[in-house]
Amino acid sequence: MRKRFKRFMKNLSEILQRADMSILPGSLAFSFFLSLVPTLTILFYFAAFLNISISDITSYFNISIDNSLIQLITPVVESTEASFGLLVLLFVGVYLASNGTNSIIVTANNIYNIEQTPFLERRIKAVIMVFIIILLLLFMLLVPVFGSFLMSLIIKVTGNSGFYDILSFLKLPFSWFIIFFFIKILYTIAPDKQIPSAYVNLGALFTSISWIIATQVYLYYVGNFANYSFFYNSLSNIAILLILVYILSTVFVIGMGINYKEEAYEIEKTQRTLELKNAKKNQHKDSKFK
Repeated sequence: MRKRFKRFMKNLSEILQRADMSILPGSLAFSFFLSLVPTLTILFYFAAFLNISISDITSYFNISIDNSLIQLITPVVESTEASFGLLVLLFVGVYLASNGTNSIIVTANNIYNIEQTPFLERRIKAVIMVFIIILLLLFMLLVPVFGSFLMSLIIKVTGNSGFYDILSFLKLPFSWFIIFFFIKILYTIAPDKQIPSAYVNLGALFTSISWIIATQVYLYYVGNFANYSFFYNSLSNIAILLILVYILSTVFVIGMGINYKEEAYEIEKTQRTLELKNAKKNQHKDSKFK
């Protein structure tokens, strides 16, 4: 455990000293920010089709995000009736949202020193990643909503309210697990090469924990100490959101760098093991001949 921690700190130090660490988080944050509202718009439309109310969505995400920021990025969903205009809106929304996932792919290829794939191939992969994100977010929403309905039914039948208390207690750990699972999937499929999912666990865990801590610390700082409205007036909420997205993007890139280092270590470790086995086999053969 001690050696692993020392290796982790060494890798972290090397990642922070990379020249592209001053470029990649900003580029990723810019793309994330531009794709944030389109992604949420698509999410809200799909949620509306599943009869999940906007109040359910915003109350769920208020676990980790300040209400004023939720109101800033919440799109206005006026109608969910199927029409040509709605299809065009969703198509444009998916394309705009794919700017964020496309930036994740480009960032991953830079971290792993992989040559960028052609634009069309990369964009198709980015669109697929958008739908993966939407499905995961919908899953995050559906389980608590369905769970609340199920618990209410159990309470009516048994008259015991303890089940609801258990569900409320498990809501937060469940959200953290989904964040980890969601980040792990992105880390696995983002680079344009096959990466075993076992190699991204450490980076995904680091990013998940850091996201939760960084979000709460930053929003507490904004709510109690910072005074962005003095400098930005009505744009203060946008400034707060931009800085928050940049912090989360920086953590995301560092986590990806940790995965890159972890993969290199595991490959080197496997090669050393194979070389040791081959050396032992050769020694055994030599001893037989003698």
